[in-house]
Amino acid sequence: MTPPASDDHPYSPARLAPDGAVYLSGIVPYDEDGAVVREFPAAAQQALTTLAARLTEVGCTLDDVVKTTVFVTDIARRAEINRVYAERFREPRPARTMVQVSALPAGSALEIEAVAYRPLSSPRPA
Repeated sequence: MTPPASDDHPYSPARLAPDGAVYLSGIVPYDEDGAVVREFPAAAQQALTTLAARLTEVGCTLDDVVKTTVFVTDIARRAEINRVYAERFREPRPARTMVQVSALPAGSALEIEAVAYRPLSSPRPA
């Protein structure tokens, strides 16, 4: 789920650049009811499910992701995130940076941003 556009969210969830690069804003693991999923590994699964949905909106899939940045409030969750990452991304997996931060939006313990690439010859979504 993506929060609706508002003063708190004045940005595009996903933006397709003219060169075929797709930039995805940070994804907090909101469930279908708008609540933040706090437990691991469910939080990582939910964030990647939302990432996949956002990619679909611009004609991409998880296979098109070339780079992710994962922000966590506890770097000790790295192994749990690695397991989910390995399940959801096929080889060659995207490059990734993981950064521990002191806080994230809505009290989330995880936020994922991504860059994908869709060749310019690919059809654009309607």
